[in-house]
Amino acid sequence: MEQSVIVGIITFCLGVIFGHRLTLWRDKRKEFNEIAQPIRETLLKEREIRSPIASGIGAIDADRLEFAMPFWRRCGFRKAWESYQNSKKETYQDSVGQSFYKTPENIALHIDNVLRYTKRQ
Repeated sequence: MEQSVIVGIITFCLGVIFGHRLTLWRDKRKEFNEIAQPIRETLLKEREIRSPIASGIGAIDADRLEFAMPFWRRCGFRKAWESYQNSKKETYQDSVGQSFYKTPENIALHIDNVLRYTKRQ
């Protein structure tokens, strides 16, 4: 009799702990997806247009996304973000005054690298 009560209490405690952890993970995924979705949309538009005039994502959005990521993905995201920012600086103007990327394929590659970190979880 006492053994079945102890097993029931242990099972209950494990269920509470396990359920709590699953709820925390669900909330973190939901928060990440809410932050990542608008950033993903902006990057997809920029990849399609490939113009320096397109707004892209700012440092604040990148910081929010990085903070919502697990710690083991942050370093890779930071490198992809920095290469994306550096490639956006490589522009030129034609005789009419329009701005263009020097290598549009390069910016598309860097956008794709950043997009890998914005997939839904």
